Amino acid sequence: MASLETQFEPALAYIDDNLDKPVDIRLLSRLANIPKCHFNILFYALFHTQVEDYIALLRLLDVAQKLAFEPSLTNAQIASEAGYQDEKCFEQAFVKAISQSVSDFRAKPDWASFFARQQPLETLKNGHQAYDYSAEINVVELEQLSLVAIRHQGPSEFVAQTVNAMVAWRKQHQVLPPLSRTFNFCYQMPLVHSDAYQVDIAASITAEQSERLQREPQFSSMADYELASLVERNIDITAPFFKSSIPVTRAVAIDHVWDDSLPQLLHGKIACLYKEATKYSQLANLPLLIEKQLIERQLIERQLAPVEPSQSVAQQLVRIMLPIL
Repeated sequence: MASLETQFEPALAYIDDNLDKPVDIRLLSRLANIPKCHFNILFYALFHTQVEDYIALLRLLDVAQKLAFEPSLTNAQIASEAGYQDEKCFEQAFVKAISQSVSDFRAKPDWASFFARQQPLETLKNGHQAYDYSAEINVVELEQLSLVAIRHQGPSEFVAQTVNAMVAWRKQHQVLPPLSRTFNFCYQMPLVHSDAYQVDIAASITAEQSERLQREPQFSSMADYELASLVERNIDITAPFFKSSIPVTRAVAIDHVWDDSLPQLLHGKIACLYKEATKYSQLANLPLLIEKQLIERQLIERQLAPVEPSQSVAQQLVRIMLPIL
């Protein structure tokens, strides 16, 4: 079986040859032969950068060479060839990435800063050492569960507001731990800043709770999506809440003490989980799951307490599960 790095080679080659085209995650995931719902997380796990940031870096490295060594090209021409909408967008992206304005770079390039920005490319070329957590990984069986979920899609710093909306719904409808379990369906690496961060936050509901909720118009009118169809069809969810379900499936799993201040530990475990998953089977077309493990009453109360947008979620035990076939 090919290594994950080897699987990504066709996708990386396509990116190199098509820097002027928009990012197409569906196409890149097909080239890497992995389910689309895992592409962003796995790219970050392997290369320590988001695919959009990687593509932006390659574009800017290419334009930097043209700015410095092809004086006959105008800024507008270079921006257009690199796929930028206009010179203003080009200028903003260049300053953010290189820390010099376009005109200053053309006059006197800061090559030290230029080469310092290529660290993600060095990671791609040379790889990186990661701690081996394989001894902590187990294969678990996931039972079928009915869910109510809410989708966060937007800046990652506002996830806490989406969490608060779910907490309020659970309190209003008495869908509370420990009878109700809490899941995050992750489509991007957790604890990574993104302006287009997507995560589904879900609460399981028992048959009894479902029967009670069916009598409420707000619940009975909710859209109902199978988890697999959410992933495969890329459904655009417009209502705040929707119904879904986790099918019966296997997963490789590892426990983790969540700590916002230690993202590298979480990322290392997720990376190890993906590498171990390929030893067992193929990845299922279901997203990475993170379940909050409520082991103490104090932890339950903390889970149900509203989270201020600026407040970090304190340490808590979670189980990270990666569905496999």
